[in-house]
Amino acid sequence: MDLLTNIFTGLAAVGVVYGGIRADLKHLTEGIKAAKSEAQRAHQRIDNHIENHGRA
Repeated sequence: MDLLTNIFTGLAAVGVVYGGIRADLKHLTEGIKAAKSEAQRAHQRIDNHIENHGRA
């Protein structure tokens, strides 16, 4: 019985760690996507500014 408890506890711990890692990776991926989107918009604004005002 003690062995089964240890196995169950170990599996539960592995599941918690795995879930935490997945959540962290998802958060990082969303942050990267947001940064790429923001960079694309910034590049577009710079291009529009250069187009409308010429190069310095």
